[in-house]
Amino acid sequence: MTPSTDRAVLHALADNPAWLTTCADWALSTWGASWGHSPARAKAWLTNLLANEAETMFVAAIAEQAVGMAGIETYDLAARRDLSPWLANVFVAPAFRRRGIATALVAAVENWAWDRGHNRLYLFTPDQVAFYESRGWHLTGQTDRHNGALVSIMQKAAPAL
Repeated sequence: MTPSTDRAVLHALADNPAWLTTCADWALSTWGASWGHSPARAKAWLTNLLANEAETMFVAAIAEQAVGMAGIETYDLAARRDLSPWLANVFVAPAFRRRGIATALVAAVENWAWDRGHNRLYLFTPDQVAFYESRGWHLTGQTDRHNGALVSIMQKAAPAL
């Protein structure tokens, strides 16, 4: 890890379990309330995700402080189990936004997926289409409902070799 700087360093959450509670808290406060999750359930969800070799979570840290996360899940949108895998849980703490951290986290997940032979990734978002389009993602032309909200489904193909 670099000395105290403003530059984020990415880590696998599995290698840094001390950040599990922070990530679970972010997931619960950002998405979990609508699912009826509890702190214990959020931690269990992350623990299960890390135990699955097909899924992972990256954490961005600045000076040993976790500031963001993003992961890959086999299924993230229950109504679309025909699509897999999914970029999921992209979050950057508000004080650290607009520094390129989300872009770095998304790229880390993409590279992890491409390195494991996936030729396509999916995501859904209620409001960040422009962010993802500027990073090479494309609307599938499909929308769905997730917890009552209309969401856009996007995809990105692996780069040609």
